[in-house]
This record gives sequence, C-alpha cells and structure tokens, in this order.
Amino acid sequence: MPGSGERLTFLDTPGHAAFGAMRARGAAATDIVVLAVAADDGVMPQTREALAHARAAQVPVVVALTKCDLPQARIEQVKLQLLSEGLELEEYGGDVQLVETAARKGQGLDALEEALLLQAEVMELRARTDVPATAVVVEAQVAKGLGPVATVIVRSGTLRLGDPIVVGTEHGKVRAIKDGRGASITQAGPGQAAVVSGLRAIPAAGDELIVVGSDARAAKMAAARGARAEDFRQGQLARVQAEHSRRQAQLRQQEYERKRQLRQRIRELQLGGFKRHTNIERKSMLQQSMQLEEEQLKQQAAGMQPTASDAAADTAADAATDDEPSPAAAGAADATSAAADEAATLPPDAPVITFVIKADVQGSAEAVRDAVTAAAAGKVHLKVVYCGVGPITASDVHLAAATGARLVAFNLRAPAADVDAALKTAKVEVLQHRVIYHLLDEIESCITAAESGVAGGQNSLAEQVLGSATVLQVFPLLRNRREVGSVAGCRVQEGSLQLASGVVFRVVRDGEVVYEGPCSSLRQHKNDVSAVGKAGECGVVLDEGRFGGYKPGDVVQCVQQRTVRS
Repeated sequence: MPGSGERLTFLDTPGHAAFGAMRARGAAATDIVVLAVAADDGVMPQTREALAHARAAQVPVVVALTKCDLPQARIEQVKLQLLSEGLELEEYGGDVQLVETAARKGQGLDALEEALLLQAEVMELRARTDVPATAVVVEAQVAKGLGPVATVIVRSGTLRLGDPIVVGTEHGKVRAIKDGRGASITQAGPGQAAVVSGLRAIPAAGDELIVVGSDARAAKMAAARGARAEDFRQGQLARVQAEHSRRQAQLRQQEYERKRQLRQRIRELQLGGFKRHTNIERKSMLQQSMQLEEEQLKQQAAGMQPTASDAAADTAADAATDDEPSPAAAGAADATSAAADEAATLPPDAPVITFVIKADVQGSAEAVRDAVTAAAAGKVHLKVVYCGVGPITASDVHLAAATGARLVAFNLRAPAADVDAALKTAKVEVLQHRVIYHLLDEIESCITAAESGVAGGQNSLAEQVLGSATVLQVFPLLRNRREVGSVAGCRVQEGSLQLASGVVFRVVRDGEVVYEGPCSSLRQHKNDVSAVGKAGECGVVLDEGRFGGYKPGDVVQCVQQRTVRS
C-alpha cells in the first residue's frame, strides 16, 4: 500500500444475487472482510448476505461506507441500519471500524488502509514461509496457451516453480506463477494472490492446494481423493434416487386412493343411489367412470401400486459411504439433489427445458447454474447436461444438438468461425451475454415460454446493429463542477446511434465486447439528443457515466434487441 509500504491482497466479488456462492468462498478465504455499503442505498439484501458469510466464517469486518460525497448520502441513517444488523461500530462503543470513503475523489482510502492494518495487528496475523505451501483456490478457468489455471491465495509456506501439487482431486507441477497484476514471478508467499498453471484439469473453487514431496506422491494422493469423491457422489446419487422413488410411491398411492374412492362412489350410485341425485350429477359420475376405465387401461403396464424397488433403493442408500467429499463433489451432489426434489414436486407432464452452460471462470458458471435452477424451480423440469468453463467448442455444439439443449454462454467471446457455422448448421439456440441481468432475463423468458407451451418453448434473441461509431477521445463527465464519470467523444461511421426502447449499447475492442448495457445520453454541443446520424460527432454517456473504460479506437455499437419465438 502506498501509505505504509505494507502489502494487502483484495478479493473483489460481484454484488449480484446470483454470485452468492462466490461471496461465501471469498469470506472463507480472507483474514478480514471489507463490507462495502453505499451511503445512498444503505443496507441491501446482498449486504446482509455478505455479513452472514463473514459471521459463518468467523472473519472480522471493517465497514467501508462508500459514495459519502454524494448529495443524497445518508451517512448517519446508514450507520443506524448497520447497528440494527448487529454491527457494533466503534463510535457507538463497539469494536467494528467504519471508514467513510469517496472513491472518485480518493477520499478515505488512506484511513481504510490504516483500519485494515490495525485490524491485522490486533489479530496478530502470522504465517511461516519455510514449510511446504498450502493455498486455497478462489477461481479456476482455462487460459489460452496455459490450459487449466487456478487463482489461489497462499495461506502458509512459499509456493515455488516446479513444486508438485495436489488440488482437490487433481494434481500437477507448478509450471508458471503470475501475480495479481499478471506479471510472471518465481514464488508466492503467505497472503499473496497467484495464478498457477500446470494442472491436468480444472480444480474446483474452494479446493485446497498443497505442495507434496514428489510427483508420484501427488498422483497417488489425487487418485485416492478422486476415488473417495466418486464414492461420495454415488452415495449421494443413491440417496437422491431413493428419496425420488419414495416420493413417486407416495404420489402413486395418493392417486390409487383417489381412484379407489371414486370407484366406491360410482358403485354406490350403480346400486340404486341414482335416485338421490340429479340428472347432471348422474351424467358427471358416469363420465368419471368412463375416464377411470380409460386411465386404468393406459396405466396397467406402469402399475399404480407402490413397488418393492423403493425398499431396495433405500437399502442401497444406507449402504453408501459417508466420506467427506471435495467441494466439487459436494456441489454436484447438492445440485442433483435439488433437481430431484423439484422433479418430484412437478407433474410428470410438466415441460422440460435443457441447458449446456459455459462461462469464463468456474465461479460464473456455478452462479449461472444456480440461477437457472432457481428460475426453473416449480415451473419446468430442468436438465443441465453440462456446466463448464472456457470458450464454446464444437463438442459443446454436438452435445447441445444431441440433447436438444440451449447453449448458455456468459462473459465469453463470440464463437470461432467454425463453431459459429456448426451452431447454425445444428440450429442450436445460444443465449450469450456479458451482463448477468440480461442473461437471466433471457433465461426467464425461455422458461416462461416453455411453461406456457409456446411453440415448444423456443425463445431467441434477435439483434440488429442500428449503427456504430469510433471513439476519438475520452472526456470527464462533470456535474456541479465535480467529475462523476466519463464521456466518449465519438464519430458515427455506419447507421445511427439512437436512444429507443429495446436498444443496448456495446463497446467493442479488438473483437471483444468490453461493455454491454444502457446508454444514458447522447450529447451534441452540450445538448441532449435522441439520435445521431452517419458522420455526426457526439458524446456518449454509458450507465450514468459509471463505465469509463473507453480507449480511443474502440467501436461503440447501437443494437436493437427483441425476443422472438421460433
């Protein structure tokens, strides 16, 4: 840090509700949680969730009150809200430090550094550097030219090039280490973040990385862990199948009892009870009788009575091992269990919707999978046939085509030309976005369409590029003589830039989308306008000026989006 010369490692986690698991891992991997609370918004649901994660991990909290320079800041009210959430702030006699900050002005950052160093001193954080390293995986992905890589935080010891390592059920040898800025280094010590390559496969976020004595020892440990994880998975699967069978048996028993009562009622009527009922009631009973006979013929083969196989499934579940799994195995088992629970509560004829999920990193893939599961709950039968990281490949297309799945791609580059051609040939629907809100909106639309039975539930997003412009220069966005964001000075090259319903703006750099979202305003000669035509120059303000990552030469696209049913 510039003020003290000390080094602090920060883990930043997204605030969207879909990334709850990522926040939980972040809290567990850190020594101190910096709880960022906006002075204008106050305590939000994600604030409470992050606080719960910190308490569950027994990690101390330092509150950073942000946006304190805004006119609408409610500093004292927010402090009272924090007190009501159980945070005993220092100024009210507690031990939780709170620092007022304004990031755009740099206000309070030195005070935040001092607060963190003070908290670390109170905790007496120490770690040995002369022992085999241990670290925790906070993220994992496939990197071009490197293969599987893991972002880790070293907890103790020193991680060096060439070290044999075991991570969860995977093993390998450290081939390269990069620091948080992407620079190559030869070793990483306690508290340091590092990106490690040399693994044979992608590890699970949350796994522990340990250095062992030899490559042979690493392979042996990984194989043993893999066997235990598979035993656990099979045991969980047996439990899920047993519970599913039990619930299905209950439903069959309830259906059998309903029909038994209906038969009894019809028999009473046939034995002379018709006189006590109107013609309409008699007709209704006879119709039910005919329907019952038809159902019985259809269901003879299936059998409505509970079967003995349920007891066998229970026995198999009881015999399953209870060994502790890796986080990856436990997560997969939980997802399977949740899907089975939902399937058991839905009618058999409920619509089925299938997804193949790909994302840039494992945490994002996990978040999308959990969000899809939550969106489908109680509405449709959900099948996620694959959830992984890395770009869309031809094998992903073949899998989606074979299973009738939609391909969900989050925060990925556009598919390569050959993959794009395969997608069109196979007619696989792709839901691709870089903004989690937009992706979840489209997933919700797909589920709603499937639930409504509209054209097989197929929804797709049609796009038309209305215009594109080149960024010439970047200017500060000023309000009341204060810089609050950035404006891109652009020249329209094709079509026009428009502010209209269903329009989103993209910033494209070297073929990669670096921003997708709303355009707050278009300005010409300090005036707000609704459209700018070809060859016109204008200022573009995206997301109220909060997006400021422009570079001269970037392409700004104006895109009309609409949902169509195929």
